[in-house]
Amino acid sequence: MKSENLESDGVSVETIAATRIQTAFRAYKARKYLHRLRGFTKLKIQTQGSSAKKQAVTTITYLHSWSKIQAEIRARRICMVTEDRIRRKIIHSQLKLEAKIHDLEWRACSSQGLGNYELGKACWSWS
Repeated sequence: MKSENLESDGVSVETIAATRIQTAFRAYKARKYLHRLRGFTKLKIQTQGSSAKKQAVTTITYLHSWSKIQAEIRARRICMVTEDRIRRKIIHSQLKLEAKIHDLEWRACSSQGLGNYELGKACWSWS
């Protein structure tokens, strides 16, 4: 029986069978590990991709928000400057009008008390 289990170079058939089984099992485990690794890599790429997309979307949203806020601030500043110019014009016009009214009132008051004397006329005198 022992002679049937041995091959020509002294290695038994059981040893060869065990080696082949171990080799096949190792190949199976390697394929399984490789498949799992590929799946993990795909998952990692997808999560990184979606993370990058989320980050890009968030960044774009913030940029839109900031530009909107800046536009509102600019518009408000322009409005405030315009309102200030209008207010200053109104105040300037009122001051001008008050000065003109004051001047007219002063002339009216001064001409009533002294009469209407002019230096160019010959008929005036100190009486």
